[in-house]
Amino acid sequence: MAYPLVLNDLVVRRCVVVGGGQVAERKIHGLLDAGALPQVISPSLTEQLGAWADAGQVHHIARGYEPGDLAGASLVFAATNDAVLNRRVAEDARHAGALVNLADDGAASDFSTPATVRRGDLLLTISTAGASPILAAHIRRELEQYYGTEYAALAADLRALREGPLRAMPAAERAHFWATLDIEALLGQLREKYGREGIA
Repeated sequence: MAYPLVLNDLVVRRCVVVGGGQVAERKIHGLLDAGALPQVISPSLTEQLGAWADAGQVHHIARGYEPGDLAGASLVFAATNDAVLNRRVAEDARHAGALVNLADDGAASDFSTPATVRRGDLLLTISTAGASPILAAHIRRELEQYYGTEYAALAADLRALREGPLRAMPAAERAHFWATLDIEALLGQLREKYGREGIA
């Protein structure tokens, strides 16, 4: 059984990825999208990871994993091609009080990284609890087609309303505004204004 959870403010939490290959790259890509400043521990990196490290988006510790590397970590990703090392990282992570994801053993992980569709502040996630990544990817592609970038624009507009003019409105009027808001009409206006693919 799994409990859905969205983590906020990853920028203030230590996120450590052990491994520098393609799997680690995918994990770090998701962390960067969430605003984290991940640390990656690996003697070598993929080209993309190297570019992120050069740009200061990732902190690279250029060596193999060592005991004590996970002190103060909140999230740990064991993403090497060595199953024995991944299990050792997982054990150390739990001793350090961190949640751990094993790239090669979802059942032994504390959390999973579901397939996602991100449209600005809108985040849609799909999980099959590890039963079928192919099905999750299929559903993600369907959602990408249905939820265009107009949803990002609408989410931004609604945030501006909520944090701006609506703050001064009496609670009853504010509740009435949200209850009568025509989301479909607003989305239609955005599609007409920008086109489905034309919203930044």
